[in-house]
Amino acid sequence: MKTGRLRVLAITAGKRSPAAPGLPTIAEAGVPGFEANQWYGVITSVKVHPAIVKKLSAAIAEAVNSPDVRERLMSDGSTPIGSTPEQFSAHIKSEIVKWRKLVKDTGLQLH
Repeated sequence: MKTGRLRVLAITAGKRSPAAPGLPTIAEAGVPGFEANQWYGVITSVKVHPAIVKKLSAAIAEAVNSPDVRERLMSDGSTPIGSTPEQFSAHIKSEIVKWRKLVKDTGLQLH
């Protein structure tokens, strides 16, 4: 995209990327209701003690929010968040609902 060899029409995220603020979202480009975000997270076993989860979460959030890591992630077009375990759990649940509905509505089958 930066070299001009690829013409990007829109991004699939729900809001514009700070890495390419001039690039519209797919909804702004004429396909409302479509949103697909790429995300990463750290998941532990349910057996891990909550105090350890809290400590890991704090350390990960600190790393994600450090200037060098934020800059590196943002240079690739990512938007660092560093949410709490509860927020991340809610996000995962909402993604399952969204993609399960898509599979059901379209009759998608994996072979």
